[in-house]
Amino acid sequence: MERILIIGGAGFIGSAIARQLAKLNYDITIFDSLDPEVHPDGKPPTHFTSKMQFIKGDVCDYNHLLRVIKDKSIVIYLASQGNRYRGTGFRQMINKNCSGIANLLDIFAYSEHCCSQFVFGSSILCALEWNSNELIKQPPDKYLSFYAPHNAFYSSLKIKETLVMDFSNSFKFPVLILRYGSVFGPHQNLSNNAIGIFSSFLMKDQPPLIYDNDIQKRDFIFIDDAVNQTISALHAHTTGLSVTPILGGNCFSMRTIACKLAQALGKDIEPYITEKLRPHDLPCIEWKKIYKEYGIRKKNPARIDKYLKKFAEWALSQEAHTQYLLAIELLTSRKIL
Repeated sequence: MERILIIGGAGFIGSAIARQLAKLNYDITIFDSLDPEVHPDGKPPTHFTSKMQFIKGDVCDYNHLLRVIKDKSIVIYLASQGNRYRGTGFRQMINKNCSGIANLLDIFAYSEHCCSQFVFGSSILCALEWNSNELIKQPPDKYLSFYAPHNAFYSSLKIKETLVMDFSNSFKFPVLILRYGSVFGPHQNLSNNAIGIFSSFLMKDQPPLIYDNDIQKRDFIFIDDAVNQTISALHAHTTGLSVTPILGGNCFSMRTIACKLAQALGKDIEPYITEKLRPHDLPCIEWKKIYKEYGIRKKNPARIDKYLKKFAEWALSQEAHTQYLLAIELLTSRKIL
């Protein structure tokens, strides 16, 4: 039986992958620090099953990470520290994101272990270039390209991805990089992801804020589809370096998503469009070009309505977050709004 370690496995995507792999009778261990921003009660998710072992730990603790990894055949890395608009924790975010992956790669390269495959969770936005004077462009090289990051979080994520690629090429170690689109679904944090944030606005009877003139589009993928694509990619990959997108196959404008979500939640509320693009936003992603590059077939766009309905049924049983109020206050103070 494959022994799988999921680092960051208490998060939204990680816990969903863990549950599905446990159903497939894999031996699953979760390693997570239970960041208070994501887990304010300091406890792992209640939807974990008895088939999963949970270990609380920090990726920056080299010796603890080494002990946990030693007997695992597959390691899936989904840990990341976000910053958002809190205005604090910038040093902590960069340190944890970069030091954590450095610890892991050092263990793979120079310590005794049983791991034969490494899976690294990234973002599709790491495949894009940003030039403030031009539209977003697909890079000329499929895997490695010049990248001018658009915010600090994605800067650290791109650094992690580059380190992982270099490690795989240098040590001939099997690495699968998964570039996720905007994943949403039950059990996600309602202060994260556009759909989660929009739902918090709507559940507070407030109009969702869209920080541009409605030109931004994103690929939204439901958690069940993301998990199925993840496991299929895991089973298909055995050697070398591979980069696989985890996408829904349709892109939607933020306004379209906000309106569809309002309908699913039973709210007659139109979004408020500020027509002020935030400095770190990516307005003109060429999704058609990305889909063509990776051979992704377009899905029926009506699928999003079914998925938003599933999400809304769960969200209405949750408490809406109010972190967006702090975000608005900070954006206003910076004269972005």
